[in-house]
Amino acid sequence: MKTKHTHGPWTFGESIDSMWYVEAEGIIIAEVMPGNPGEAEENAQLMAAAPLMLEALRMAFDRDLTYLSDHAEIPRQDVVRARLAIRAALGLQANAEITGG
Repeated sequence: MKTKHTHGPWTFGESIDSMWYVEAEGIIIAEVMPGNPGEAEENAQLMAAAPLMLEALRMAFDRDLTYLSDHAEIPRQDVVRARLAIRAALGLQANAEITGG
């Protein structure tokens, strides 16, 4: 499936005005506002990891994670949450379905 998001790798850093940002191929794709101490940096770090996390989840399902779940190695609810996370990342459903919100 072809995705419409900016392809990775994404990196993060701090600008001269203490704002944090996420960039891809030298272009800033997100700015993270400062909040509680250390929070903006960690949020930027998490955002920068998103393409890698999505790729890892998709690869896991390509290797039939459902089969492993059916054989009690991975709890079924973890497989369901991972599938929901992939769908949310691809814009196929609302995040509320994952968090129960």
